[in-house]
Amino acid sequence: MLNNARLFTWAAGFTLGLSAVASAQTPGAAVSAPLPLRVGVIGERSLSLPEALAEAMANNPDIAVAKTTVEQAGYGISGAQGAFEPMFSLQSTLLHQVSPVASIIAGSASGSLTQNDLLIAPRVSGILPQFGTSYQGTLTARRQTTDNSFTQLNPQYPSALAVSVTQPLLRGRKVDAARRQVEVAKRNEELTETQFKQRVMDVAVQVEQAYWDLVFARENLAILSSGLELANRVVEANRRLVDQGVSAPIDVIEAESQRATLRSNLYVAQTTLTRAENALKQLVAPDPSAGIWSSALSPTTAPKAPTADLAVDAAMKSALSTRPELQQLGIASTLNRTNTDYFKDQTKPQVDLVGTYTTAGLAGQTFVSATGNPLTSSFGPLFERLNTLSATQGLPPLALGGGDSGVPTRLVGGLGQSFTNLLRQDFPTIEVGVRIAVPFRNQTAEANLASSVVEGKRIELQRRQVENAIAADVRNAMQAVASARATLETATEATRLAEQQYASEQRKFDAGTSTVFFVLQRQSALINTRSLRARAEADLSKGLALLNRATGRILDEHQISISAK
Repeated sequence: MLNNARLFTWAAGFTLGLSAVASAQTPGAAVSAPLPLRVGVIGERSLSLPEALAEAMANNPDIAVAKTTVEQAGYGISGAQGAFEPMFSLQSTLLHQVSPVASIIAGSASGSLTQNDLLIAPRVSGILPQFGTSYQGTLTARRQTTDNSFTQLNPQYPSALAVSVTQPLLRGRKVDAARRQVEVAKRNEELTETQFKQRVMDVAVQVEQAYWDLVFARENLAILSSGLELANRVVEANRRLVDQGVSAPIDVIEAESQRATLRSNLYVAQTTLTRAENALKQLVAPDPSAGIWSSALSPTTAPKAPTADLAVDAAMKSALSTRPELQQLGIASTLNRTNTDYFKDQTKPQVDLVGTYTTAGLAGQTFVSATGNPLTSSFGPLFERLNTLSATQGLPPLALGGGDSGVPTRLVGGLGQSFTNLLRQDFPTIEVGVRIAVPFRNQTAEANLASSVVEGKRIELQRRQVENAIAADVRNAMQAVASARATLETATEATRLAEQQYASEQRKFDAGTSTVFFVLQRQSALINTRSLRARAEADLSKGLALLNRATGRILDEHQISISAK
């Protein structure tokens, strides 16, 4: 009768316990044991790994900051290209000048000469990006008035158009400060884009690892909860056996001790679950007020084992061609060559070909001084005497200074006539020359060049160092995956054996050849092996994520397309 009672009681507990443990293997299974309330959690939300990655790409603050860095780099290119934009400037002056004169040759017999000058001079200048050619064009227009008695045009409107071009022949022909700055800005944009890609990869692997930690935390909580439920049934069964007089009270105490340990582990597992959830929420939530913070997360993506082993050579080839760390060093090397070319160019002498073309225009209103020409006015009495004598002889009078102003008709007019004369280019000036500047010692340029060469060597050494680090990273990740897969296989086998041992120990107890102590030991071992198997399964998924990150394939693996613009 004792064996029959034990058989009935333990068979019922074993059957219900195994079914509870089996149901706990599905992520997100309901927890049957009573647990403290989750802080700030009022609902539940299902979340797949692709959804978590998508939300992280859209909401993660680190990715948002990296995007702004790329945007700033784009503005840097626009700013550097602004050096080649034409510059417009305008000069305008008004001059009023009264000068003392002590000679009639100066154009005034009153002892002072008054001049007024209004100047307007627009100017356009700039640099061409192809060969470093600088240009400048200036148009000047004036209105001048004077009381100089020698002036035949008053007011007069002189105008001029001057165009100058400077072409470097040595230093500055292939590269100069402006073109170098544009190249630096372009390389900086490429650098920020690769840094953005690297940050996206890092966030992706963090999200995936946090997701698998959450999967394990929920599964482990379900396993411990089912174990606690089984322990509760064992305690109740032992109490009934004690009440029936077929079991010793110590059996109840042993079962209660086992239950207390499981309950303590269950509370720890609940804390671990909360931390795993919060770690994932921190990566995918846009801000602390997001609704995801108030929901318990139920992961729906099951861990997947690798379909095939990746060859070391293929893994290394993938890593060396896609890892952003090497791409960043490649950009740094390109930038260093740009700087080296610029500093090498700065060691050359400055030899510039300079050409200037100027055309002038002039127009004004004819003017006759009221005092007459000071050079001819002293001959007035003589001309009067000659005209008197000429009149007695019937001859026409002589005009002092002639009756014509002597100013060509094309110079008579206003500002429009001056511009017309300017455009006709009747008064050109052409000047061509070479400007040479050779420093006695060019220490600054030579030092900068030497420093840039050394920087190139440092980048190359750093590249080798990073390649070695990547090689170690790939090999370590591949070894971790292989070990995790072997651990999972071992844990799966250990779980199968623990289930058989528990069932065997149960049968021995039912036959009266074992004790509650050994049965509880087998029960504890079964729970531990199931937890270890869940941990090994999560570790394998995390190892695969790290391997994809090490080989640079994590974005392709999850079909994540990046665009910082």
